[in-house]
Amino acid sequence: MKEARSCCLLRPDPITLVYVHVPGDLQHELYAHRFLNTYRQFPPGEPHNTVVVCNGAQPRRRTREIFAGLPVRYLVHDDSGWDIGAFQAAARALASESQMLFCCGGPAHFRRTGWLRRIGDVWSQYGPGMYGTCACYEVRPHLNTSGFAVEPWMLADYPAVTGRSSGGDRYEFEHGQGALWLRVALAGYPVLLVTWDGVYEWPRWRKPANGFRRGDQSNCLAYFRNTDEFEYADERLRAQRTQSADRPPPAGFNAPVLKKSAPKSSLVLASP
Repeated sequence: MKEARSCCLLRPDPITLVYVHVPGDLQHELYAHRFLNTYRQFPPGEPHNTVVVCNGAQPRRRTREIFAGLPVRYLVHDDSGWDIGAFQAAARALASESQMLFCCGGPAHFRRTGWLRRIGDVWSQYGPGMYGTCACYEVRPHLNTSGFAVEPWMLADYPAVTGRSSGGDRYEFEHGQGALWLRVALAGYPVLLVTWDGVYEWPRWRKPANGFRRGDQSNCLAYFRNTDEFEYADERLRAQRTQSADRPPPAGFNAPVLKKSAPKSSLVLASP
């Protein structure tokens, strides 16, 4: 992992939206339709390129029909590491072409216009780093890895994630002791939760009202499988999920002091 470099803070350009799709899988076709419908209904508000990583198969005719009308570039990945492996494959392919990747798994969708512009605004103020749209303390504090922004090399430099299960190296990547966010922070880059009403550093990631697994979740920039489960759960399950998301870090958890490119007094930004 590179050490943080000092630089004039500029808007990331170019930005690439990376979306993971599984051709031929009905559930992922439904996910892709929702992703595109909400993308069009709630435009990102920021110039960008779009790359669709096809996991496990070449893009089929049906795939191209789904994404017709949206200029996309297709990459093919062997499905190792599932969504994380696909993000890393895109990072390696785009390392010399893009300054910022905004990575979305298949279930990602949106509910408010300007979500990518919001990330670009924060990146412009704090500089390159890792910026998440949802955060959770379940297992260990972490930024959820569907709907997050990084520089390509941060993903490419991380040890290759190849496991095809919810545990193993995928587990380590998101909330293990060697999680990506911890590596990025230890290298001196900002690691921040970005919501509509503010920007939050660890250990304040669970503070935003209506954030992930809290209230109506309207403060989130992007949504995915776990936000959907919470939205449609009964009150008992919602309370359990909130309690789990707020769980204190395990004994011995030592997160680094996160370095920021902006003064602490401006940590919480006004709504765009």
